[in-house]
Amino acid sequence: MRVEYAARSKAAIDHHSFSCVDNENMTSLPVSLMASYVALRLTGDTRIKQALADEPVRSATMKRFLRLARGGMSDALVPFSRSEADLAYAAAMSRSCDNWLLRGEQSRIQAGHFVYRRSRRGPSTIRYIDRHGGFEMQDLGLLDPSIIDVLIQTLKTFPQPLARWVVTDSDGITLDLALSPELAARVQGPPAELTGKNRGVVSLVSRSEVRFFDEVQLRERGAVVSTAPLSVERWMELQAASIDEAWLLFEHPEFCALGPLPDLFSPGASAIVRVEPNHLLTWALGGNELETVNLPYELAVELHRRFHWMSAPHPVLWRALIEAAQ
Repeated sequence: MRVEYAARSKAAIDHHSFSCVDNENMTSLPVSLMASYVALRLTGDTRIKQALADEPVRSATMKRFLRLARGGMSDALVPFSRSEADLAYAAAMSRSCDNWLLRGEQSRIQAGHFVYRRSRRGPSTIRYIDRHGGFEMQDLGLLDPSIIDVLIQTLKTFPQPLARWVVTDSDGITLDLALSPELAARVQGPPAELTGKNRGVVSLVSRSEVRFFDEVQLRERGAVVSTAPLSVERWMELQAASIDEAWLLFEHPEFCALGPLPDLFSPGASAIVRVEPNHLLTWALGGNELETVNLPYELAVELHRRFHWMSAPHPVLWRALIEAAQ
């Protein structure tokens, strides 16, 4: 069963509920396609590979793409070769991307790639470009092998935990997000690159719903992201939410962070946070960060236990999987 979800951004998730949280009675759960693909590349786990292969392909265009790609395009000037997992990833991304480009794994020239385009007026199309100078979309590439290698090596350096909430009162009441140096180096650029990226969104996540809380001004100091000091009234609201065991979802322009609130009555208190480096994943893999793949429940929990960057697009399910993995 594929669970529909709202975009995890700003007020789009306001009051959005997720009723299917009886996870032990579910045979599969919709988790991040991007994170699952990376987990497969890191582990070679055949269960992830099988889950990708089992993803339903309803589009006639994608069925044609899979048939052509698996055939290797042997009659073309430039043959084509990609793994089954790569093909499944591209087919799944066609559900949420209007167009994409997938090169052959050994292609080092501007030829030997499939181009998918969704038409607003007619059927979607898939074309194989086998000669230099053919139609190409530079900015919509999926799964560039060289970039994926960089991502894999980067994720191997990530420690656990990746981040913590820290309560501070040095300059008004704030809740800081302290990132590991390894993560901070990958998601925070120099000030010039952060122009226009100084606002974040905070939402409260219960075991059944997501509620927009506030849009906050960000101040970045090295590996620490601070919100502008909250008013006393807003801080009291946050304290009440923590008593009700709400978790905090924080959306930075480069990543999403989710974790239980620390003791907000005690300056210096902290709590471990999970981080989805969505900007990094999108840069390396291409596609839509909210696209999912259905993984068996036990496998989804196992991956969340093993990788602190593993995630599910719906925050309630993400929270449930983190709790089950602890």
